[in-house]
Amino acid sequence: MDKIAVIDLSKREVKVRDPNKDEQYFIGGKGLGFKVLSDNLRRDLIIFASGPLTGLRLSGLSRCEAVFISPLTGFVADSSCGGFFGRELRKAGYLAIILQGKSDKPVYIKIEDENIEICDADWLWGKNTFETEDLLKKELGKGFQIASIGQAGENLVRFACIEHAKGREFGRCGSGAVLGYIKVKAIAVKGSLDLEETIANYEKFEQLRDEFENRLEVLEGISKYGTPKMILLTNELGVLPTKYWQMGSFDSEIFDDVVKLYVRKKSCFGCKVGCAKISRFDAKEVEGPEYETLFAFGSLCGVRDAKIIAEANLLCDMFGMDTISAGNVIAFLFYLCERGIINEKYRFGDGEAVLELIRKISFREGIGDKLAEGVKRFAERLGVEGVHVKGLEPPGYDPRGLMGIALGYAVSYRGACHIKHCIYRPNLSG
Repeated sequence: MDKIAVIDLSKREVKVRDPNKDEQYFIGGKGLGFKVLSDNLRRDLIIFASGPLTGLRLSGLSRCEAVFISPLTGFVADSSCGGFFGRELRKAGYLAIILQGKSDKPVYIKIEDENIEICDADWLWGKNTFETEDLLKKELGKGFQIASIGQAGENLVRFACIEHAKGREFGRCGSGAVLGYIKVKAIAVKGSLDLEETIANYEKFEQLRDEFENRLEVLEGISKYGTPKMILLTNELGVLPTKYWQMGSFDSEIFDDVVKLYVRKKSCFGCKVGCAKISRFDAKEVEGPEYETLFAFGSLCGVRDAKIIAEANLLCDMFGMDTISAGNVIAFLFYLCERGIINEKYRFGDGEAVLELIRKISFREGIGDKLAEGVKRFAERLGVEGVHVKGLEPPGYDPRGLMGIALGYAVSYRGACHIKHCIYRPNLSG
């Protein structure tokens, strides 16, 4: 229990050890991951880590952290994923798995309790994340939780993400490009430990759980409508980034259109909130769109069609790409075309162009090859200014109207990030 697995891809070697004395002081997946990374700063290293409570039946405890050097910003970065991956990693007996070095051919990592294998993935390379997950579950059998990259990660799109459970992601800063660089297509994990038995005082834990979850009534709106409800508030206050940061308000009816697509809700393991919404459109289903995706492909690109936004969401999930950065770089292209800086026929509001560009970015085709580098590098190539902080494209809160957000963007080690401080909540409420 609570081991660290070190998987050296260059040597094709697996070692399992206890956390060392220094690592034991860093509690939580992010803390442990940063400690490991700080001891060995290298670009061919990524740590998947969880905390001592991860996987217990309590809302919010299903997270797993990926810690790495960001291909997008060049700084240290971490990205958090919900769902079931972190719990399964703990059930297998690991606080963290460390991938280092670079494989000479595509592989996937299979973890089943104490057994860890580096397996051939030539047959998976070129598949999208949904196909990869389905194929691995068919190959390995029931019970495995999968985290994988799609074509965006394989093609080293700097804001590629790692997909889990067809809708959960290690989303920001380019973790998918790290796996693509070291030639890891997927991680499949299955464990058999009963985590509830590790609790020293179960009665005390139940009391804590009851006290904590009784407070979740305040999240009733998020539970019913999901995060897209935020768009009503940001739009009303004029801080909803629109048409590539030129305006602060958009068509609020887009929220009603998105809600009409909902068919059911979905929860991460053990969570009572169930903020994730499954949307159905044109015989397809997607988890989302979340607020950030709704802003990125909606108001920021000037697109009012909820089905187009849902389709963009689905494509990014399948190709394995961060929707916030993707929406920003596409909107930036629209802005450059509008200003006559680029001689292309793209324009704000063209939903079909958004879908086309997502595909081009994922496969680095044509203009997509330049957009795959992110706003900062694309802007520098053209000699113009783009909106970013430390190379990371901003989420859906305009800092010009939210002073706390402005400070948060400025000082976050990750760049323009909203979840390292969550100050948009008190800012929006006044």
